[in-house]
Amino acid sequence: MSLRLKTLGKMKQEDQVRNVMRIDLDDIIPDPSQPRKEFSDEKIAEMSRNLIKRGQLQPILVRENPEGTPPFMVFDGEYRWRSAKLKREPAQLEAVVYAGNVDPDAIKEGQFLINEMRTDMSFQDRANFFQDRIARYGSVEAVAEHLEMNPRRIWRVLQAIKADGAAGAARDEGLTNDADTLNAIDSLQKQDPAAAEALVKVGRTEGRITRKQATDAVRVAKAKAPSEGKGGKNSPKPASASIAAVATTNGTSPSPAAGPTVAVPRVLVGWEGGVSKGEGDFQKRWKAMVGKGGALAYLSFAKRPSDGFAWVCFGDDAVMSEFPLAGLRLKGIVVPE
Repeated sequence: MSLRLKTLGKMKQEDQVRNVMRIDLDDIIPDPSQPRKEFSDEKIAEMSRNLIKRGQLQPILVRENPEGTPPFMVFDGEYRWRSAKLKREPAQLEAVVYAGNVDPDAIKEGQFLINEMRTDMSFQDRANFFQDRIARYGSVEAVAEHLEMNPRRIWRVLQAIKADGAAGAARDEGLTNDADTLNAIDSLQKQDPAAAEALVKVGRTEGRITRKQATDAVRVAKAKAPSEGKGGKNSPKPASASIAAVATTNGTSPSPAAGPTVAVPRVLVGWEGGVSKGEGDFQKRWKAMVGKGGALAYLSFAKRPSDGFAWVCFGDDAVMSEFPLAGLRLKGIVVPE
């Protein structure tokens, strides 16, 4: 059963029929506890012009004001309310009264999820909400379970809020609200700062940076890194090159011909993606292999891999599959006893 059908099935009978009413602008106030704090003046002005020209296309959602006066408080639709207030037109807004759980935590979480699904909520507002919920529930995992979200999505937002340099500029200037895009810019910045700055300049010209632009730039930087990293033994190497170097040892470390064979330490890897072809297929395969063998993933030297690939074992059962080197990242090394 789809999530939508599940949700419809759980709706209370009295919530299934809701009357739309017209409410004076002055009888509505914004919710001071709303997780979203940042609103674009430009977007408010654009929406105001559209309200005047085309009218209100969708009702806002309000709830009873717990303070009593004015009678209503915005639950969802503050952009539309602010836009109407800008020119005092229309003088009334169509609204539906919220009839659900009035617990403050339930209201705050509902408001967050509505804004989060629209993808234009600022990083700072999202990070503030997640930090508030972590304080409430104790951990990222507990928050993710409560909100029915992937914990990695929460971690990515918390990581993105710490970005500086070109990535920080992209975030603060609103060139992207996508955590994956921002983290890709941060990765690019570490590999090629000039390329990261160039990407941000393009974003300023176009008004945004897409995920594809960021991941393509990272891929180009990775491709250039091996040839540009020959200046000395301390030159940084991309993780995929390091994995490739380990993978070509065929299971033993170099040693004199007369000496004993030394077992190679277990090289732990993770899947980061960023490959040009089959990205979604490899992501699905990685998840499937984790489900079969376990989350512990490490390089295998039992078979010769295809060019540009490495064999990866999952869990102690050694369930194996091939993955492109470009998408793998070193996570650590376990030295055998």
